[in-house]
Amino acid sequence: ATDAAKTNADTAQLAYWANYRPWVIVGAIEIGPGFGTGPIITFKIYNAGIVPAVLSGQEVRVIVSEMQPNNEWIEPEVMLTRRIAIAIPPNGSEKVGFICREHKPDLSAPDWATVFQAKKWLYFYGVIHYRGITPHPAPFFETGFGAWFQGGIEFPLAMQPMTSTKVTYFR
Repeated sequence: ATDAAKTNADTAQLAYWANYRPWVIVGAIEIGPGFGTGPIITFKIYNAGIVPAVLSGQEVRVIVSEMQPNNEWIEPEVMLTRRIAIAIPPNGSEKVGFICREHKPDLSAPDWATVFQAKKWLYFYGVIHYRGITPHPAPFFETGFGAWFQGGIEFPLAMQPMTSTKVTYFR
């Protein structure tokens, strides 16, 4: 009975901490015109948790590949693109999320052409680092995200989410 009570208490504490933390989600990933600089990738970050989140960094990568999207994906390689300090209020949705508009992939015109002509796939993936503003046993969190695209020419072009747990996760 003592072991069961301790297990129940531990479970209740884990449930409390899972609820009482920010849950940053990345969504609405699109390719849009770059106004003379080539296409850009935009995405929204929002907090589905009940406490505010403070973003502390993002790592993103864009690759063009002949590999088709599926659930088993390569181990993601990320590169640090910037450090940020932006507060995201709780209980948000994709409609009111913080919009990141600065990512211009370093791709050549022929690479873009193979993607738009549906000959190769464009993969965009990364990690968002953040923390809560209240005490928590795990002071830092991260959200992995990824999306793919192939074919099309009319902006904005919605990217499809990647389902591999190597890419899409919460920690």
